[in-house]
Amino acid sequence: MTRQQRTDEELEQALEHFAYELRALDAGYRSIFRSNIERPVIEGKLFLEAFLVHARALIDFFYVNPLYDDDMVAQDFLPSPTDWNSERPVFPLDVDELRTAINKLLAHLTYRRPEYAQKAWQWKAKLIRSHLLETAEIFKSHLPPERKQRLEVPEPADPWSSSTPHP
Repeated sequence: MTRQQRTDEELEQALEHFAYELRALDAGYRSIFRSNIERPVIEGKLFLEAFLVHARALIDFFYVNPLYDDDMVAQDFLPSPTDWNSERPVFPLDVDELRTAINKLLAHLTYRRPEYAQKAWQWKAKLIRSHLLETAEIFKSHLPPERKQRLEVPEPADPWSSSTPHP
């Protein structure tokens, strides 16, 4: 499928939504690990789910071929779209398996959901977050200067490392 060339206005608006996904991913991650909040288990799971939904959006943006013409992907923003596939880092987990698990457990009620839940799926939130934010920095480095200055990427260092006190 040949991608439709996007206007500067469309790309500027889309970049705002991409930046939101980065902030939401980071906020979701930080919410998962806030240890100073006593809350019901369901609330902790909701934070993990929010994190994973934003992670899936960013995985699709960076790594998945678009299904629809209006799907936003990294290549749309770059002067040489084909370079992105060779420039982006390899995702450290199986992208298809991760997307399927997120879809089955979070986005769709299916009869296969118990199958995924029984696997005691081990979410690697720290790995996913740091990789996606590092990939966002690489993506940003490929943007034209006028767009690069408008995009702020959260710091990929883990805010809960042993040297960082919890808020």
